[in-house]
This record gives sequence, C-alpha cells and structure tokens, in this order.
Amino acid sequence: MTDFFDSDIVRNEAKEMEFLQMKAMELTLGNAMSGSREDQLEYIQVVRSLVEKQQIFYTRLKLSDDPRAVDMCEQIEQGAKMLYGWWDTADVLSLMREMLSKLDQFEQELGAEG
Repeated sequence: MTDFFDSDIVRNEAKEMEFLQMKAMELTLGNAMSGSREDQLEYIQVVRSLVEKQQIFYTRLKLSDDPRAVDMCEQIEQGAKMLYGWWDTADVLSLMREMLSKLDQFEQELGAEG
C-alpha cells in the first residue's frame, strides 16, 4: 500500500487545483460572468481547467488503496450526491462530464455572440 498523499504528483495537482479554485473565486467575486466577453471566457476556461483536474484527481483517488484516499473519495461522493439530482447524473464522474458539457455550451453561446 502506498501513501497517496505523499506523492509529488498528487501534491502538485492539489496545489494547482487550489490555485484554480482561488482564481475562479476571484473571478466570481469580480462578477466575471456579467463582465466583458473576454472576462466570461477566462472564467469558463479557469473553471474548465479546475473540473478537468478534479476528474483526474478523483480517478486517482478511486484507484488508490490508501485508506485516506478511500475516505476522501467517499467524502467527495457524499458531498456531490445532492448535486446529482440537480444535474440529472448518477455519479461524480458523470456530474463532472455534465459540468464540462455546460461550460462548452456557455462558451459556444459566447462565441455566437462575438
């Protein structure tokens, strides 16, 4: 058994996700989605990058036998359960795919306006 959280790859990915979360929050507080087209596209790209990294991280968690990774995976699944119904999805990865699909749709709508 390996210690999932001692991996340099995992630690670096966690730092990148934290940075993207902070950037998304900053853009949200700055009203990026009601700002210019460029602001909106930047917000979409940041959130897309975050969700993509979360997909990879979650998949790594699912594949790990480290008890802390298993616990974190279960916590993510429990936290996401209330969102399943809102997004009409069955699991975390389906939820993330649907989020990415919505981001693609928003980006296409912005492209049609520009």
